[in-house]
Amino acid sequence: MFFAAILKVFPIFGLAQLLTEDKRDFWRILMPLAALFLIYCWISLDDFRQIYSVTPRGRSGAYGVYVLPMMIEKTLLKWTVFPELWARVIAAAPVFFYGVAGLILLISLYALFGKNASSRPVTGVHISPFRVGACIYIGSFLLASNWNYRMIFLIFTIPQLFAWLSIADIRISRILRITLAGILFSCWSMFIQGILGSYIFILDEIANWIVFSGLIYLFLASLPNWLFDALLYLVPIRR
Repeated sequence: MFFAAILKVFPIFGLAQLLTEDKRDFWRILMPLAALFLIYCWISLDDFRQIYSVTPRGRSGAYGVYVLPMMIEKTLLKWTVFPELWARVIAAAPVFFYGVAGLILLISLYALFGKNASSRPVTGVHISPFRVGACIYIGSFLLASNWNYRMIFLIFTIPQLFAWLSIADIRISRILRITLAGILFSCWSMFIQGILGSYIFILDEIANWIVFSGLIYLFLASLPNWLFDALLYLVPIRR
C-alpha cells in the first residue's frame, strides 16, 4: 500500500487497513510509514505543484469537493454583470464546500457520540477492505476533483455494507441503504447521463456527497473500541 502511494499518492489512505491490528502494532507500523511518506511528499513538493497545475480536473464524470466550485466558476464566468462580486463568489466556493465537508464530519461525530457505543458495527468479516475502500474514497474526495475511475475502490466497501444490513439497528440500517443507493447511482451516473441528458449532473453530485457522508459516518462507527474511546476523550462532545 505504501509503494502504491509513492506511485499514485491517494492509495496512502488505504493504510486504514492497519486498524485491524491491535493498538500497539497499529502505531508501530503506521508511524514509520507516515514519516517516510511525509519525507517523500516534502522531497517531491515541486513535482506535486507542477502536476497539480497541468492535470485536467473534470466537472462531469468526476467526484470530489472541488467539482461544484468548478461548475460554479464555469457558470459565473459567463456573466459580465458584477464581475467583482462573481470573482469573490468563485474564490469563496472551495472554502465553503470544505466547510460543508467539515460540518458533515462534526455531525457524524455528534451522532455517534450521542448513542451507545455497543450498537456500533465495529466488527465484520470484510471490515479491512471496507476501511480501505471507504478511506480511499473519503481521502480522494477531499483532495479536490477525481475522475470517476477511482470509484472502483468502492467495490471494497460493498461486502461489508451488505453484511451489516442484517445486524445493524434501524438508524445505521437507514444510513447503509442510503449509502448503497448513492454508490449505485454514482457508479452508473455516466451511463444514466448518456440516456437522460446532462441535467443528471446535479443528481450525480448529490449522490457523491451522500456517499461521502455515509462512508464518513460508517467508517467512524467501525473504528476499533480503543481508537473510538480515545477520539471520544479528545473531542469535546459527550454522550
